[in-house]
Amino acid sequence: MSERRWWLVASIAALCAVVLVRVLGPSDLWDQTQPRTIAYTIDIVAHGGEHWVLPREPDGHGATKPPLFNWLAVPSVAIFGPVSDLAHKVPSVVALLLLWLMVVVVGNRLDGSRRMLGSIAGIALACCYPMFKLGYLARPDMVLTLLLDVGWLSATMVLLFPLQGGRRRWLIAAFWIAAAGALLAKGPPVVALMLAVPAMARWGGTSWSESARLRWWIGVPVVLLVAASWIVGVWWIDAGHLRDELWFNEIYGRVTGTGPEGSVRGTVDLLLGLFHTPFYAVVRFLPWSIVAIAGIGALWRADRQRPLIRLLRSGCIFSVVIILFFSLSAGKRADYIASIYAPASLLVAWTLLQAPWWRRIGRVAVPVAAIGVLVAMAVTNARQSSAPSPMFGPGLSRFANHIDQMIEDEPLYLVRLGGTHLPEILGGGTDRRASMGEIAGMPLNRLFIASGEAGSMAELPAEMGVNWQVRLLMEERLMPDDVESSRPRWVRLYEAVRP
Repeated sequence: MSERRWWLVASIAALCAVVLVRVLGPSDLWDQTQPRTIAYTIDIVAHGGEHWVLPREPDGHGATKPPLFNWLAVPSVAIFGPVSDLAHKVPSVVALLLLWLMVVVVGNRLDGSRRMLGSIAGIALACCYPMFKLGYLARPDMVLTLLLDVGWLSATMVLLFPLQGGRRRWLIAAFWIAAAGALLAKGPPVVALMLAVPAMARWGGTSWSESARLRWWIGVPVVLLVAASWIVGVWWIDAGHLRDELWFNEIYGRVTGTGPEGSVRGTVDLLLGLFHTPFYAVVRFLPWSIVAIAGIGALWRADRQRPLIRLLRSGCIFSVVIILFFSLSAGKRADYIASIYAPASLLVAWTLLQAPWWRRIGRVAVPVAAIGVLVAMAVTNARQSSAPSPMFGPGLSRFANHIDQMIEDEPLYLVRLGGTHLPEILGGGTDRRASMGEIAGMPLNRLFIASGEAGSMAELPAEMGVNWQVRLLMEERLMPDDVESSRPRWVRLYEAVRP
């Protein structure tokens, strides 16, 4: 097998291993804000109409992010059902696959006769924690990452490469489509992409004025029109939500640290946390970040007339702008800067291929490093270090699937299921949470109750009163008794029948 083909096979194997470890690993739909995201998608599937513009949680609270991710997830959730982890995460998985493909194809095409730089970069990209995590998460971050990187690559090709005619027009269109998509994925990050363009033109090898090649006088109005259409739609449906949640909590409060999405210390973290984002950039990309940093000096000394060098320099400038942009916020998350890892992976591959020891040990060193990173990530994922117990996620998933199989159109009500995502996926877009008093007074002869831990096994039937006969159908332990947590240790399914 030729060296070029060997590296391509290794890169494909790395990507497949990462996806399989995540897909076959324990469910983490309960984690972070994924329950909100899946609730929005289910709400669109269940109700349609204005919910395409402003989807809601079962309790009626509106979405905290633009709806692009949910739009993309609707087909898979409609086909495979709301209890499927994969159905909710399809947009993230597809975005990861497309980003890997983009890196491999572009890197190999610009690598001259070797045609393996992109494949090596694909290994570094696949085997880093941000891609491992975000590539199988029901959140818009992976889709946003793909769109920002498509925008970076398109802008770079237009600004720094001698392209003309139809190919150049398609790249310009791709840039503005990516910008509009980024806005609908998460809003403000599109500003970072816009700011990166003149910086890439100036320090990437041309001048400030060359950024006009992207036809801003056409693209900006289009993006603003997309933004205005969605904003006006939300305002028409719920003006208070637009003001209080989307503007104050998600943007102003996050940036200034004064809102719930800000920071514990408030506005002062704009300064005290200034170096957190660069720290995240290095630590989350280990060990590859060490190689990338080592190669920056050689990159700036290289001949910038070479297309590959121009691309890599542009990627460094883009990454700096992204890091600076997200550093200017009191509320910081490592996920915000995930778009820097695609250009960083290309820089890693270029640096490795320049190393004097590459021909001796390169074919061994890179796979060993990738396997080491993958094993560490797989063990962390299997142990579910952020969960109260490793069995928590898998137990919830089994319970939800059993209920989906046992109950079709029967009435189902939810009691004491806080701290899990079950109210979102079992609610079917409707708030089915109720107190025991409300359930006991319902004019029904038969219903099912999904409940979190309620103390003794006899407590729930006793609360229902003499007018109901209650029996336990199924239970699932979520964590051992010796684990301290506010989340339920058990989930149980009851059948209640009125004599």
